[in-house]
Amino acid sequence: MQLRYSKTLMQAAEGSATPWKSKVTAICYSPDNRRLAVVTTDRIVSIFDESGERVDKFSTKPNDKGPKNYIIRSMKFCPDETQARLAVAQSDNIVFIYKWTSTDPNDVWSGKKSICNKFPGSSSVTSLVWAPNHPFEVVYGLAEGKVKIGQLRTNKPQTLYSTESYVAALASNSAGTGIISSHLDGSIYRWA
Repeated sequence: MQLRYSKTLMQAAEGSATPWKSKVTAICYSPDNRRLAVVTTDRIVSIFDESGERVDKFSTKPNDKGPKNYIIRSMKFCPDETQARLAVAQSDNIVFIYKWTSTDPNDVWSGKKSICNKFPGSSSVTSLVWAPNHPFEVVYGLAEGKVKIGQLRTNKPQTLYSTESYVAALASNSAGTGIISSHLDGSIYRWA
């Protein structure tokens, strides 16, 4: 693979952090590689198009209209590229699914953004994965060691399994048939 520098999307933060020069906490590409989502410590998600131009931005919401003292730990786009949805895992114990409502069938990313699903947790959400071929299921890990699955159709979370150790990372295989979780105590669990 040969990579070459294309352009700078956001400038590095220097001195006091301004809204456009805050530290990045999460970043993800859409499955069709046409959108890039970047969120910074100011909790504003910026959406870039395939040429690297910022085309949209929105502010995330706190859990239960509480204070804005949370950070975004992870973000993932829906694996079904016909659905303009973005899952956002927050340190204030919640996963929000944002969707774009478009009247233009040629551009699902235009239109109004709204929260279509909420998955509250009992502790801070630490990681998130949206497996391929499962557009209606989001898997997320909690600081208390639980790995949960959020069912978008019913808006109900279920516990896949529970450990005693902080969920450090989640990953899915390319077929979407397996989930791996790694934990702070060094353990790795596979769910198939």
